[in-house]
Amino acid sequence: MVKVLAKTVYYEPRKIGNDTVRITLLERIEAEWNEHNLRKHEKLIDRMLVLAHNNVVRHMSSVGGENKYIFSEVEAPGLRAIVGDGQIKDTETLLFLKPEPVTRIVILKKNKETDMLEKILELNISKELWCYETKLEFLKNMEWDAILVESPERKRIILREEAKLPLREKIVEESMKPRTHRKTKAKKKKTKSDKKKKRNKTKRKKRRRR
Repeated sequence: MVKVLAKTVYYEPRKIGNDTVRITLLERIEAEWNEHNLRKHEKLIDRMLVLAHNNVVRHMSSVGGENKYIFSEVEAPGLRAIVGDGQIKDTETLLFLKPEPVTRIVILKKNKETDMLEKILELNISKELWCYETKLEFLKNMEWDAILVESPERKRIILREEAKLPLREKIVEESMKPRTHRKTKAKKKKTKSDKKKKRNKTKRKKRRRR
């Protein structure tokens, strides 16, 4: 038997900012920690994924997944499986591929002379918040070209044209399009009897011509 640790967390939206700009981040809420014993198997990671998926489904049915994300993480020595589900309203772009703690958010503008991005505004992050999908709102007219988002593991610069990408709506629209199939005419495989009939038919035609 292998002892695994399963933990389930929620992520709920929180808006931070000032009278000029606001951004949607996430607050992490720990919901459950459990230990499980799984049979040692060559496909242990598959069993861990099933356990994580079942935890997410169970919490979705009990607390609901409206306007929140639910993630379940199952860890074993040298292995980790993560399953997540849920949805945040009005998100417009993706910051990171998975929720990560955010340490710094800076609004940038390109200097026309040096062609370099320069800081024009930095948002104050007063508590531990996380970033995943987000929405950037400018309450006043402001010239900007990019936003810098930092986590303990990485930095990402999002250009202005990337700040509004309706990913979810795009996926739904494409999935509902009817699939088109090319019509192909099925060819019947000729048997020996068919070939013999064809030879006899051609012989009769030759005799008639004579």
